[in-house]
Amino acid sequence: MAIRHYVYAAGIAAGLALLAACGDEVTKVTNVDEKASFEQVKKFKELPKCDEDAEGSLVYVKDSAKVFVCTGDGWSQLDGSDGSDGKNGTSGDNGSSCVAKQNKKKNGFDVICDGKTLGTITNGTDGKSGNAGKDGSMNCSAKQNKKKNGFDIVCDGKTLGTITNGAAGEDCSLTEGENGTAIVKCGKDGESVTLFSAYCGAKSFDPATQFCGSDFGVYPLCHNAIGELAEQLHSDGTYDVDKYFCDASDILLNKCFNVTYDNTTQFCAPALGILERCETVAEGVDEEALFEDKSFNASQYFCNKGVLYEKCNGVIYDPEHQSCENGEVR
Repeated sequence: MAIRHYVYAAGIAAGLALLAACGDEVTKVTNVDEKASFEQVKKFKELPKCDEDAEGSLVYVKDSAKVFVCTGDGWSQLDGSDGSDGKNGTSGDNGSSCVAKQNKKKNGFDVICDGKTLGTITNGTDGKSGNAGKDGSMNCSAKQNKKKNGFDIVCDGKTLGTITNGAAGEDCSLTEGENGTAIVKCGKDGESVTLFSAYCGAKSFDPATQFCGSDFGVYPLCHNAIGELAEQLHSDGTYDVDKYFCDASDILLNKCFNVTYDNTTQFCAPALGILERCETVAEGVDEEALFEDKSFNASQYFCNKGVLYEKCNGVIYDPEHQSCENGEVR
């Protein structure tokens, strides 16, 4: 089965919160302490067990650049969903845009709103005394706040700040782009932000009609296959792009010596490769030599300008200037 190499993008709400100022206080971060910290892992599968003891733990996953929180339902992405409307929420003119960027020391993240650094979340180091790390680390977690419109950041039992989402401002627009992208623009002269449905390497694509092949190429999903090829077409419309291709009529076909072709005008001849389909037969050639799909036995016949001729003792010749006499081309 083809290996998928795409990641579905975060929801539009999260995209608006992190990438564009779409209303008053689209993302609100308050009272963030400079010593707040949380664990990091390289991959999602390296997350520790999410049990009752770990509930509320906050872990940053490096390969996806996302933060996950341990809840009663397992590890959940921290995206501040279900945000409430911003305080002034009318024109969005005074809205703020907040982002988190890796700091220069690469040991944490700066929280920046409207170009101003409000605080830094860093990983603590071992305390000087080395006793259970009391002097150098903090036990931080994220818990849903009472209003259920965001998360409280709690370190060592003390709430250091709250992350909430505001609603989209009235001046934001969303338009559909190419290959499954969406373009978000806020304000008359605001910068536009492109959100991608899925990625295949560095390329975006629409997962509703395409998929990412094992060679990082984008290919169309296929929906029909005939005979034995039906077993090679996966239920989700993907297939092995090294051996098969989906033609313009949405049918899965074998590649011809690792090459695709136009099945409506061409066919794959054994040992010979891709040949043009023929329209009619020449004088003296049996009409049954031309098959119903306009293909033919290429070991005995050849097609010249849409007309099927018999080879001269196995040799192809130019019927306009040559003839076959007693098995020889003259």
